[in-house]
Parts: sequence; structure tokens; C-alpha cells
Amino acid sequence: MTLLQRIGLLLLFLAGTASAQGTLSLQLPECTEPGETQILTAHVDLEPGATLKSYDVRILFDPALVTFLPAQLTQGPWLQSGGPTFFVGDVIGTEMIVNAAILGPGLSVSGSGNLFSVPVTFLQPGAIDFAVSLSTMYDVTLQVLDVLVVPSAVEAPCTSFNLNISYGSGIVELSWDAQDLADAYRIYRKQFLGEAWSLVDSTAATSWQEAVTPESTRLYRVSAQYLP
Repeated sequence: MTLLQRIGLLLLFLAGTASAQGTLSLQLPECTEPGETQILTAHVDLEPGATLKSYDVRILFDPALVTFLPAQLTQGPWLQSGGPTFFVGDVIGTEMIVNAAILGPGLSVSGSGNLFSVPVTFLQPGAIDFAVSLSTMYDVTLQVLDVLVVPSAVEAPCTSFNLNISYGSGIVELSWDAQDLADAYRIYRKQFLGEAWSLVDSTAATSWQEAVTPESTRLYRVSAQYLP
């Protein structure tokens, strides 16, 4: 049984506002090892009655800390559910620029969904800094949507809270120190170093366990979750 102890913070920014017609958030794991690749996802929540037909989103980043992989940029299924789409993205300087639109008059989507996902390779440990430098979205009538970007930047230090892993009788058990003001803890797992982390569970407790197959490999990450 091979186990790797990992600890980090997941920054998931979702919020609402009385005046905005929706929110745009960046979802990504914040703590990584140098050279590790993770997935950054742009997610939108629209208010009832709001529609989305097209968007122009630009993410500013520090190339000394991270590298985007635009060749592996993937459009989310949300916009495609509204009809045939135009989708393009690339890195220009220190910006990741993504544009997409549903083709054809009267076609749009509503509700919530992922705009796109892109792999990001982290070059250094510790804090990262992403900012949405531009976010322009249009509804089915080609009017600009009032979409709140939450937050305008992502930056936080990596912290460790003594993650312990034990194994016996086919059971892996994780335990960790309680964190002040944490509402819950999320457990991530993967099998190989090159894979992206998968969220497997969330708990308010400071321990968690699962049954595993002998002679298998598991890598674990635990993150503290702070609700708005």
C-alpha cells in the first residue's frame, strides 16, 4: 500500500448579489507541488431569468508561478447545450483569453454551468495569483450581462494541518487538526502523480476512511472549506 500525504486549501468562490445577474468564479486547488498540473475551471451562476449567449473572459497570471496549457483548453458542456458554438482560446503574454458564443439567433442558456477548463502547471510552491482582468458576457438579446466576478484575484498561502494517514485491514483512515472557522473538509484522491485530483467526499469531522484494494496506490489531499 503506497500512500502520499498532501494538504491544501481549495478556493471555490461562489457568491450572489442583489443587483448582479450572475457570478463568475474560478475553481482550482490552491496548493500544489512544483511541476504538478491541475485543472482551472471557470464557472458561472446566473440569476433566474438571465440568459447567456456569448462571453469574453481573460485571466491574468504570473508566468513565473504558473504556465497555462492552451492546447488542452476544453469547452464546458453548458454553452453547447444551447446550440452549435464558436469556441477559441489562447495565451497572449500574461493573459489566458477565451471567447465563445452560441451560433444562431434566439439561442442561449440559463441556470449555471462551466464555461471552460484548462490545465495549469505550477512552477513554484506556495501562493498563486490569478485575476479575471476582463469578463464581458452577453444575453440572448445581445445586451451586456451584469456578472459579478468573485473574487477579482485569487491569492492565499498554503498551510498544513497535520494530515495523518493509516492503513489496516483494507481500510485507509485520514485524520487532521481542526481549523478555526472551517465549515467542512473536502477529501481529494488520485492514483498517480500526473493525474488531476478528484473530489470524493466532504465532511464536518476531522477524520475520514474508505475501503481500498490491497497492493493499490492512493494519493490523498484534504482541504478546509470556508462558506460565505
